[in-house]
Amino acid sequence: MTIYVFDEFSMDKRTYTLRRDGEDYRLTPTLFELLITFLESNGQVLTQEILLKKSFMALVKTGVAAFVLFLLVPLEGRAKVVEYTLTASQIEWEIAPGRKVAAYAYNGTVPGPILRAEEGDTFKITLVNNLGTGTNLSTTLHPHGVPVPNRMDGVPGVTQDPILPGGSFTYEFAAPSAGTYVYHSHFDTPTQLPKGLFGMIVVDAPAARKLFASWYRQWDREIPMIFSEAVDKDGNHAELINGKAWTVTSLLYTVKKGERILFRMFNASSEVHPMHSHGLHWIIIATDGHDLWIPYPKDTLPVNAGERYDGVLVADTPGTWLIHCHDLSHVAHGMIAALVVE
Repeated sequence: MTIYVFDEFSMDKRTYTLRRDGEDYRLTPTLFELLITFLESNGQVLTQEILLKKSFMALVKTGVAAFVLFLLVPLEGRAKVVEYTLTASQIEWEIAPGRKVAAYAYNGTVPGPILRAEEGDTFKITLVNNLGTGTNLSTTLHPHGVPVPNRMDGVPGVTQDPILPGGSFTYEFAAPSAGTYVYHSHFDTPTQLPKGLFGMIVVDAPAARKLFASWYRQWDREIPMIFSEAVDKDGNHAELINGKAWTVTSLLYTVKKGERILFRMFNASSEVHPMHSHGLHWIIIATDGHDLWIPYPKDTLPVNAGERYDGVLVADTPGTWLIHCHDLSHVAHGMIAALVVE
């Protein structure tokens, strides 16, 4: 455990503010008390001299508190503006070796890049329209599930004018509570979304909150899974995970035994996908960006069009375990992945 000596301490009715190397870190009285209690109960309070005012020292029983820097809640003033530029264009996308589709893409990939920030940050997303010429190739961007100002909702003719080919628009909104969200086109949606104009928004919780998280809200790594569909250049239907159809060399995810993996799942298609995990199961901890009060286990999870689920899977059994849609026609069209537990 790393111990940090704080140079200054101040206190008002609502917060304890600690200053180190010119940066402020805040604890509410409740969080301060919980932190001390938690560390003491786990034998993690270390006694080492730290230079703080007597008013702080009087709050600690016999000894002194050790603080890990990443456990503290940052001041609102330290929130960041997180900027992204998305360029929508037409591409040829390979869904399997030698098998291609005519796609629309953000930054040349299907799905688009993951946009990530922490609670309280501000997203600033500039969308550039390089789809081509013609008003039918206008576009917008809708932050799906995100509480945004109305003018940032991305609905053409309602909250904004369409972004014409060659044009751009900047969407700016606060990062909401931690969870899994989505962005996608909201212009000619039945065409542009299936062709690939979608991606994931991830909002992380402040590090301090993770100290008190239950075991099933802690994980070692993440695997995003976006379910979609496409028609290849030969007219064959394909069911995709992360823009790819199953082959024996694709959609393989290798993890170590004992790791906890957070699956962030989103259904970008117009179908229902009952996703099934062989040999292992998820603990579903959130849906549509909202933490569940009572998480529950599932090995077959129906994901409706537009839905998101967060599920933590403990990789406790070695082997190669399939994860696939249990609509078997979707399996036949490629909606399969595999988790390799080493």
